[in-house]
Amino acid sequence: MSSARVILWCAPRCTSNLFAKCVTAIPGNEVWIEPYQQSQFAHNEMLRLGLIDKEGPWPYTYEGNEELFDKAAVGIEGFLGSQSVKVNRQRLPYSAVKSSLEQSTSKRVFVKDFGLAVHSETLRHYLPTGFKHTFLIRHPYLVYRSFRKALCAQMLAIGRLKEEDIDDFDIEFLGGGPSRRVDEYITKNHELWKYVRENIDPNPVVIDSTDLLENPGPMLSKYCHAAGLPYSDSLLTWEATVESYQSWKLVGENIMDNAENFVGALLNTTGFLSPSPIPSRDELTSDVLKASDSSMACYQEMYASRIT
Repeated sequence: MSSARVILWCAPRCTSNLFAKCVTAIPGNEVWIEPYQQSQFAHNEMLRLGLIDKEGPWPYTYEGNEELFDKAAVGIEGFLGSQSVKVNRQRLPYSAVKSSLEQSTSKRVFVKDFGLAVHSETLRHYLPTGFKHTFLIRHPYLVYRSFRKALCAQMLAIGRLKEEDIDDFDIEFLGGGPSRRVDEYITKNHELWKYVRENIDPNPVVIDSTDLLENPGPMLSKYCHAAGLPYSDSLLTWEATVESYQSWKLVGENIMDNAENFVGALLNTTGFLSPSPIPSRDELTSDVLKASDSSMACYQEMYASRIT
């Protein structure tokens, strides 16, 4: 294909930023990082601040909701812990994400995002037309252990968590109170996968993170072929510089520079890393086990349909 529009849906900590860094080298490829997740983040901030009710109505456009999105943007900037982060308020609403992706004039567009961010029929109304939906999965033990570590580090950095409270910290809920559970990062990705199969594409591409890291050349080649992206072995290595992500489309300025606890290791990579071994249950905290057990069946079903 001479052009392609591709979305890679995943959970956090699935080596998805590494994936994005790799495909950034494809000529003419415009890479977007978590635009829908930032829309979801904005709603979570509105909930946390008591600006909207859990039952709705929720704002999906900037016009008429300027004050809500302005306050949500301040909350997002605060979570990243730096005054240098400047969030573009008008990019936050779901309607803005859909129109921006559909109106892109780039030869190729690649979006990396979380299935949880479009967890309902209402939100899926804002999926862009003309895109190939693909999915990156990873074993829940690895996902939630890594997520807990990164989240605790960030919460410590911005003063929302104390060192002595880390052992008792529970990652179960996201946002302001019990708005969304962390196990939904995988269960809602699975739900979106089923939605795509039933309504958009009966055979969406599924690739497993461990398979990719163990055998990056053949696995990435198969993924690119299935997604309509050009592949070459030059995608397997890159320079350990910031230039590879400075071209990414983000909701605001300096976000990657101030998200070290989530992407710090990424900046020093020059290629795909060796996969982490799956830990035993007794190596995991109770909250990680709970989230993993709740989402394991969803992961296993998608794993059975992965490219090999």
